Amino acid sequence: MELQLLIADDDVNFSNSIYKYIKNEIPRITTIKIAHDGFETLEYINEFNPNILLLDLNMPKISGIEVLKKIQNKNTKIILISGETKMVNKLLISDFCIIEKICIKPFELKKLKEDLQDLICICEKDRLEALINEKLSEFNFNKGTNSYKYLVKCIREIYENPEELNNIEKLLFPKIAIQLGINNHKTIKWSLEKLINSMARFTDSKIILDHFPHTKKPTTKMFLSEINDYLTLNY
Repeated sequence: MELQLLIADDDVNFSNSIYKYIKNEIPRITTIKIAHDGFETLEYINEFNPNILLLDLNMPKISGIEVLKKIQNKNTKIILISGETKMVNKLLISDFCIIEKICIKPFELKKLKEDLQDLICICEKDRLEALINEKLSEFNFNKGTNSYKYLVKCIREIYENPEELNNIEKLLFPKIAIQLGINNHKTIKWSLEKLINSMARFTDSKIILDHFPHTKKPTTKMFLSEINDYLTLNY
């Protein structure tokens, strides 16, 4: 997964030093851009929609507070980097506060690294969830059932531990049953079989054949393998 970060701070020396530090210390962030005023910050946000924004409050043209107001419906995770303690405290009790982390200047770069790593994990989980939902939406599932919850749980588990796909009955289902507090792991097996059979009946046959060209009734293992291949290619 490619991660994009935007540094928004009018202090050129500070923002450049942060840029170099992140570039060297956090290789999981693949793209880093710098904005030196609020107007430029909003332009960059609209242009490449960063996963993470490091935002200073006291910036020219448009303040950091105004930037926050304009991006409150975005998916960008925000770390506030500011020395304006009173302004920060006021923000934290405001209705539009969407700040994930706070670094009060001056701060240790180690703390910034820890905060960034926390947000990277959240971004990656969000992206995985979005991809799973996107792919499953192609099929006609009853999403309000426990069986569907078991399916999503199994998909996540297989993505993290693909070797469990080789033996779903002895490795995957018992593990999911323990995680969900289910006494008999065969409950997972039977539920998924029923769910996938029902999906195959009510999903357009062309969609089924596009994904499973050799059968109209995919097995649980076949379905999990198909979704995992999609996640592997697109995540």
